[in-house]
Order: sequence, then structure tokens, then C-alpha cells
Amino acid sequence: MSNIFDWQAFLEFAKKIYHDNEKIKDVDNTIEALGRIAISRTYYAVYHSSRNFLLTINPTFEENIRGGSHEAVINVFLAEQDKLHRKIGRKLSLLKEQRVQADYISKCYPPRGHSGNIISELKMAIDSADDINKIIAHCR
Repeated sequence: MSNIFDWQAFLEFAKKIYHDNEKIKDVDNTIEALGRIAISRTYYAVYHSSRNFLLTINPTFEENIRGGSHEAVINVFLAEQDKLHRKIGRKLSLLKEQRVQADYISKCYPPRGHSGNIISELKMAIDSADDINKIIAHCR
């Protein structure tokens, strides 16, 4: 066993939550809580993989962090010349917005069957994370 945590375990956790709950008709507080946790962990899974990838293309990046490290990672990707790197930045920024919503907004998500419900938001987060990971794998 490695001494380094595999951040992708968060994404696998989120996928399990999604698959275990995608067919449930009524979302209760427990499922909403699980969905919020899974969205948050999905973001952190790809934040770390994006940050680690960034360090391979810009090894001095850590020395340049000013303000929040999350915004710094996103902003570096958004400023890149490579369109795939910018796509990482855009998707990571949107996923961060989902994570902030899940972590800090008290209002419940809309009920199942309505746009923006917790299960559809989780699916969107997972899809974004998978897209980011595919781009990173392609660019390596």
C-alpha cells in the first residue's frame, strides 16, 4: 500500500452514491446529504488531479500561489494557450461552484423530477470530473 492517498477514491465514492440512488423516486434528507458530500468529494478528486497535472506542466506553480490555491489552479488553466488546458479550467471552475453550493447553501435542492435536483447535480459533477480526468490523461 502506498503512503500517498489516491484522490480518485473520492470520485469512486461519488459514483457509488449516484448509482445507489439514481432510481430512487423520493429524495430524503439522508440522500440529499449523501449527494452533497459526493459532489464535494468529486470536486476535490479532480482538484487534486488537476493540481498534480499542473505541477507537471508548470513545476514552479506552488511558488506562485497568491490568494486561494483553488482559484490559482483554475486561473492558471484558464490562462493557458492550450484549449484543452483551458477546458480543464472551465470545467473545474463550474465544478467548484457546484461544490460551494453543496457545502454552503442551506436551501434544499429541488425535488426529484425537477431540474437541478441533487441526483442530477451529482451526475453532472461526476461527468465533469470524468471529462477532466480524460483530458489530463490525453495531455500526459
